[in-house]
Amino acid sequence: MTNDERLDRLTSVLTRAGSDIKFRDRCLSSTEAAKQAVSEPVRSKFPPDFEIQFLTPEQRMKKTGVGYA
Repeated sequence: MTNDERLDRLTSVLTRAGSDIKFRDRCLSSTEAAKQAVSEPVRSKFPPDFEIQFLTPEQRMKKTGVGYA
């Protein structure tokens, strides 16, 4: 998979997570649910070494110490 293909798939996932509350909730509920959910909008699985991390605003604060409005 090329970097452009990875970027296209990631863009698809992030776009859907930004507009589909049920999809976003699934991504945040568990690792397994997130893996299943992100496979759907691209109709193809990401390679095993590809990682996407979904964080709630609270998790982001704990991880980075930076908040967003």
